[in-house]
Amino acid sequence: STADFPGSNDNYGYWIRGYIVPDFDGAVMFAISSDDNSRLFFNPTDDTPAGRGTVAIANEPQWNGYREFITGDRRTARTVTSSAYSTTRFSNQSDDFNVFNATRYYFDYYQKEGGGGDSGSVGWQTPISVPLQAGINSVIPPSNLGILVDPNDWTINITTHPSNTTAAEGAPVTFTAAANATSPGALNETVLYQWKRNGTAIGGATAASFQTVATIANNAAIYSVDVSFTNAITNIIAGTLTSSNAVLTVVTDVASPVLLSAARSALGASNVFLTFSEPMLASTANNATNYQLSGLTVNAASLSQDGRIVTLTASAPLLDGAVYFATAAGVKDNSAAGNTLTNASVRVDLNGPIQLAGAQNLGAFEAESYDLNTAQGTSFWALTSPETRPVPSGFSGVGVMEAQPNNGLNINHPNILTTSPRLDYLVNFPTAGTYFVWVRASGPSGADDSMHIGLDGDLGQFGTNLTSLAAGSYGWATNTIGGPARVVVGTAGNHTFNLWMREDGTIVDRILLTTDAAYVPTGNGPASAGRSIVASSITLRSLRAGNNLTLSWDGPGALQGATTVTGVWNLISTNSPVTTNTASGSSFFRLNVPLVP
Repeated sequence: STADFPGSNDNYGYWIRGYIVPDFDGAVMFAISSDDNSRLFFNPTDDTPAGRGTVAIANEPQWNGYREFITGDRRTARTVTSSAYSTTRFSNQSDDFNVFNATRYYFDYYQKEGGGGDSGSVGWQTPISVPLQAGINSVIPPSNLGILVDPNDWTINITTHPSNTTAAEGAPVTFTAAANATSPGALNETVLYQWKRNGTAIGGATAASFQTVATIANNAAIYSVDVSFTNAITNIIAGTLTSSNAVLTVVTDVASPVLLSAARSALGASNVFLTFSEPMLASTANNATNYQLSGLTVNAASLSQDGRIVTLTASAPLLDGAVYFATAAGVKDNSAAGNTLTNASVRVDLNGPIQLAGAQNLGAFEAESYDLNTAQGTSFWALTSPETRPVPSGFSGVGVMEAQPNNGLNINHPNILTTSPRLDYLVNFPTAGTYFVWVRASGPSGADDSMHIGLDGDLGQFGTNLTSLAAGSYGWATNTIGGPARVVVGTAGNHTFNLWMREDGTIVDRILLTTDAAYVPTGNGPASAGRSIVASSITLRSLRAGNNLTLSWDGPGALQGATTVTGVWNLISTNSPVTTNTASGSSFFRLNVPLVP
């Protein structure tokens, strides 16, 4: 496990043999240094002892200092005609050998000590190393050495094979395998996986599980995994086995998407969030002409990066107390068939701020009930559910917010405010003071389990690195590098609570705020706090000038008139305002407001 052998005795010798395992392609020059003499043999072809020949590639004829690879003292000089390195060599330095990454090459090293000082070292110069020099930097690292053992004594067994899977188009699919391995001496074996699709290795698919998406192109695809193993000492990869095949059957999506809900943003009254049941086709979802809002013009439509939420920008704010319907027609899902939503309408919820209440000034809310979702840098928060991506079961609400893509990104000061994606929630704080923050979340790994929090765009003192999230499930967390997560509210009233990504891959289910430092949520936590949704109602207003009566209202509605209070009622207009003449007789008016689209 080392190419460096400082000694402490006299009149002895040793023989070291094993494998050299390069982590590069290209030319390598070996060098030795010892006290007393030594020789190095090398097989430049493979890992067999027979191939190393009978002539040493490097010799230490007498003695030299510890790790003295470059001096000419007591060594014979020679010249090499073609080399990637120095053409002037000494007897302790080899010719160049062309080697390949992750390939084992057999070597022998012999050293004899008489009296006095004693040591032995094997070094090299490679395409990725420093130039050959005296000292530790040129010694072959332990990671490039392998112990000589017989791979036939190693065993590996696949205990779980991937299974045939049927999935709906667009759904996430996970194939899983498991194996165990043993080697002589139980040298901390590590199982290695390489997944294949139709017999071809999939780049980066080297974990026990492999995730893909059930696309039409993947229908009838065959997945398998090659399993091998190594250990912490030998650097040998051995015992490769191939699992049984697993066939993916994809059920074509022929169902139209569903418009689930519409909600006005509490932070921008002209914005309306439409949530769909599945990812939508961007070219249709971003077309503002495919949408209508009662009494307003849709100026713009923008599909979120998760594909499920469309933000409509209206020509004017949606007013408190009015009734609005959002209609979608002609939008398509992102399936191969491009299923079309022909005509669907839902009533718009007029969201207000989240209301904290009670003696504890407490309120919990779903992560997906944000008022603003801002992507920054290369990352974004995505609404995720099992229909679109593998996430742990047991979440609350319609899904979770996941920081995507999961590329191992970690964002800290001073880049948080400018490069980290952010979720904003308008919250009504009943009193000023310190509010403690709990987040129900999941961290798939230690590199995917933290976030930053703040208030009104300010991280504050205790909002950095909220971490210690549950792995593979959901749990409540409040730990930061400064103690329990908290925000300081200077004045009672509405403020914006902010949540920034720290590590991508982090999954957030719910958020809880309270002034009670002793409160600890359990399970899913308390029921969601009220959003102060402004009750939608219609007011028919009248203004009389002489015999002219002007009637007006907000939102959708059909003005009807009659000469008696019991009718017959006749349509006058669906557009506000309306002016009518009441010079003769009695007139009665009412506004017919649809309760459903």
